[in-house]
Amino acid sequence: CDWSSDVCSSDLTTTMSGQEFKWTAEVFGTNNAHMDEEHQGLFTAIDALDVARSAESFEALAGLVITHFADEEKEMTLPEEHLKIHKDFLEVATAKLGELKAGTATVDDGLMTFVKDWLMNHIISGDRPTYGQ
Repeated sequence: CDWSSDVCSSDLTTTMSGQEFKWTAEVFGTNNAHMDEEHQGLFTAIDALDVARSAESFEALAGLVITHFADEEKEMTLPEEHLKIHKDFLEVATAKLGELKAGTATVDDGLMTFVKDWLMNHIISGDRPTYGQ
């Protein structure tokens, strides 16, 4: 991870390299249809980013993440630690988007591994327990 931030070193971002990057209810279901639908959309957006490898695709993903976090924060009373993870991720993603738009960074394999691992870990370690799964 080339992102020097707590988001990279957090317990929720340990590698999941052995886990296939595909949403399934068994692995990623939360017992909340709205959140599961949004999570599936995030998986799809990350797949699109992996194909396009562009600032525009990263920006589209960031927009979906912002909406998802806002919806999650409306629907649930989240612990302060969970809210901090949202805030930290958005700060890092905003900085990375700026770098991508400025041409000082690219959507490389390291960034793809980071966003995939982050999403999978966040759902498994953060969202599923929050929704009682």
